[in-house]
Formats: sequence, C-alpha cells, structure tokens
Amino acid sequence: MDFKDFETGIDDEDRRLDKIVRRFLPASPLSDIYKYIRKTLIKVNRKKTSPDYHIQHNDKISIAAFLLTKNSAESENAKSMQTENVTKTENVTKTENVTKTENVHKKNIQKKTEADCNFQIIFQNDDFLIISKPYGISVHGKENSLDTCVRNYISEHSEKQKSLSFHPGPLHRLDRNTTGILVFSKSLKGARRFSEELASHQIQKKYIGIMQGNLKEKQLWKDSIEKINNDEKKFHTVKASYGHSQKEEGSMHAITQATPLSHSFYKGKDITLTEFHILTGRKHQIRAQSALHGYPLLGDTAYGARKNVHSKKEYFLHAVEMMFPAEFAEEFKMPQTINCKVPEDFLEFFPDCNDIFHT
Repeated sequence: MDFKDFETGIDDEDRRLDKIVRRFLPASPLSDIYKYIRKTLIKVNRKKTSPDYHIQHNDKISIAAFLLTKNSAESENAKSMQTENVTKTENVTKTENVTKTENVHKKNIQKKTEADCNFQIIFQNDDFLIISKPYGISVHGKENSLDTCVRNYISEHSEKQKSLSFHPGPLHRLDRNTTGILVFSKSLKGARRFSEELASHQIQKKYIGIMQGNLKEKQLWKDSIEKINNDEKKFHTVKASYGHSQKEEGSMHAITQATPLSHSFYKGKDITLTEFHILTGRKHQIRAQSALHGYPLLGDTAYGARKNVHSKKEYFLHAVEMMFPAEFAEEFKMPQTINCKVPEDFLEFFPDCNDIFHT
C-alpha cells in the first residue's frame, strides 16, 4: 500500500495526532479518522498509534495515499453540489447577470490590486513579523487580504521548517482604513504568548488620529461598546454609550485616553490632532468613542463626521506605537517599544508638526 509522508515541525509539538490529520482529511468525519488510525491506514514513524498521541518534533506522519485521493474527490463533489444548489435557487434576469459579471470583473481587478500590496517591515525575528499596514486593505480575508500577502511573504522568506498544523497570521486587527503597526505570528510559541499578554492588557497600544472639534485637554473615556445590526448603515457596526453597565447584555467595557497634540482648521472648522491610548481593544473603539464624546474622526461619516473632500482617505487613524512588557521583550529578543512613522498626509492638515510625525 502506498503512503504519503509528512514530517512535523517544532510548532506541531504536543498537538494531538487526530487534530493534525483532520487538516489533511477535512471531508472525513472524526469517527472515520479514528477508524483509519486503528486500522493503521494512518501511522506515526511507521508504527501503529492512537488518535490522542501527542506529536513530537520531526515525527513522520504516514497517510494512505488512497485516503488523500478519496478525500480530495469528496471535497470537490461537495463544492459541486453546493454550486448546483445555488444555481437551482437563483432566478435572475439577463440584466442582473450582466450586472453580476461587471461586479465580478471589478472585484477581480480589486483583488489583483490588493493581492499585490506592498507593506513595510518594521521588525521581524523567528517568532514575529511586525509591519506598517497600508491604507485601504483588509487584514483578514482570502486572496485579497493582507493576511494572504504576509503569509506568502513569510513562506517564501522563512528558513524555518514548515509546520503541518500552525500557519502564520495576524495577532490582532486593524480596520481596513486604519494604518500602522500590525503584528503577525511566525511561531506557535510567539502566537500564544502574544495573545496571553494582549488578553491581560500587558501590551499597550497608541494611535494618532485627526478629530473634528477642539479637544482642549486630556480626557479618559470609559464607555460601553455593543454590536448593532443596521442594514441601512453597513459600516455603523458598533454603538458606544456613556458609562458601563454589566446589565447590558452583549456590551463590553471600552477605555480610551485621548490627548490633544495640536489644533488646526479644516474648511473653517476646528480639528484636533490627537493621541489615543487604548486600554481595551474593542471593534471600532476609537471611532465609536470619539463620536460619542463629540469628536468624530475627520471624514468618518459612518460615525457622524462631515465628509472629507481634501483627501482620498475616509478618515485618519494610525497605530503609531506598541509597548511590550520587559520580560516579554527579553524572552523574544525584541525592542520593548515599536514605533511606526505617521503617514505624510497627516502633515497636510498639521504642517507645523514635523517633530511629531518624524519621531
């Protein structure tokens, strides 16, 4: 019987055999995978083992070749059936078909543009890749995401042995139109430790943004953030409300410190260059809280701001600094503070702030 061998990497250590095998046989139920292991159609180091065996670095997993072929065929059949069902249930006119074709064409152009994204590397080692995220590209997604671009880069440039179960990926999120520091994992150890530090609020993040209005002094905002569904305002996806009550089902505590750095005018109206220090990480936290307190980000129409006609950017928000605990930085041999230069287009609104933008 023919077998195909897969050698495990260091990031596969201590993962259960059945969990790893499921990545190769996604169309097979877990009960079948147990049966294949019991019948020695799946072996480790050419020996019979159990589904709960914990993989070690450099183990060799052998899977019967016909299982891989069968699984691939089942996956393709499932996709074909799904496509046929969609086709049967669709009842569209020729005009709608033309519109769909045009939309697909536009999407393909957009995918090509985004897939070829250029990102600047700020720092990297064996565990992390830290980049400056460009404007206008989603972090998550498929072939048109920053995640895909960075993962391909890591795969092409990494000398480390590939893992069967671990894949590099973003360790936190930034909105599509937010720029700045974004951290990707390159190892399972790094991913786990970063997530632990982030969850316990030991990793601190600062942003620079441009707000409508005249923020005269530092403010500490403690509010509730909750998800809302509103089809008429697709981007208005969260709601902030003053204070925080545990009685509000689904609401989350959001704490942001806003510090004014400089003041200027846009079309005769006050604007404030502001530093945001977030002590919690919620979806659209800065955007929602700024709007709630009367200072929406300039151009952020989803949160009530006036449209910005001066720039192609919808709003201006940049992740400028990330600070790690000393022990964490020492463990992973990285700087305790990572900085990212603020984009030059901020200078169009605050031309006298070179010292802020080039620190």
